Amino acid sequence: MRQIVMLVVCASVCVALCSAEAGDWRFPVRLTYPSGAQDVIDTYEEFGNADASTMSGAGISFAPHFQFDHGSRIGGIIGPIFIIAGDLEHYDVPLGVVYGFTILPSKSVSPYFHAGVIHHVAGGDYYDESTPGLVVAFGMEFNRDAPVAFGFEIGYDSSEMTLVDDDWWGAGVEEVKPGEVLVSIFAVF
Repeated sequence: MRQIVMLVVCASVCVALCSAEAGDWRFPVRLTYPSGAQDVIDTYEEFGNADASTMSGAGISFAPHFQFDHGSRIGGIIGPIFIIAGDLEHYDVPLGVVYGFTILPSKSVSPYFHAGVIHHVAGGDYYDESTPGLVVAFGMEFNRDAPVAFGFEIGYDSSEMTLVDDDWWGAGVEEVKPGEVLVSIFAVF
């Protein structure tokens, strides 16, 4: 009988712990300006001796994360997606994993920070390779207790990209940081 009571108590504790809310999923959709995008455009124009009409200097990014009740958060980053179209072509889709902390998780307004690793999945006329880097950011969220919150973020992406012009008249190699300083405004769902 004692074993049955212990089994029922353990099962009840497990059910209670599993059903307790440990946090929330948050889905920020951001409009991000990567300062390094201009370096990519300039290099393409130099190598191609042509205009690189950019479809998006600023790009859309998505940063879903799980925020625990105590404030820590873990999630991913997709973007900002960057495209050059026209005489020259290039695409860049950064993918990252981050861990951070929301300073005041139970308040309507809260600063936060996060850090992680980011890699640029890219291709194009002069693209050669990408090197992963660190990404760090801090920001502020407003109206956190509403169905749609909003905020801003400033970050830094240290990853690098190698662009190579290997035409017959000479090879040019340029190392650029396609993200570098990242400035974002966002809505959180």
